[in-house]
Amino acid sequence: MLNILSKIANSHYTGIFLALILFGTAGNEIINQLKHDSHQIGAHHGVALYGLVMLIKEILAVVQSTDKVVSHIKERKNSDS
Repeated sequence: MLNILSKIANSHYTGIFLALILFGTAGNEIINQLKHDSHQIGAHHGVALYGLVMLIKEILAVVQSTDKVVSHIKERKNSDS
């Protein structure tokens, strides 16, 4: 059970999902704030920035992992030939 929870918690896709939730909800608050002409910096600005940085980091991690898998497959294919 702990192994499954650990895999879920450490998954890049979980990180992307959570980053999208953070960015989306904070973005909604920013848009609502702009509609009401209240131009104050709030906690939601920091949450949106954190969500954006988290999203970029997780997408880069997925791309790097995919690149490693593709390289490994190519090396294995070349060694079998």
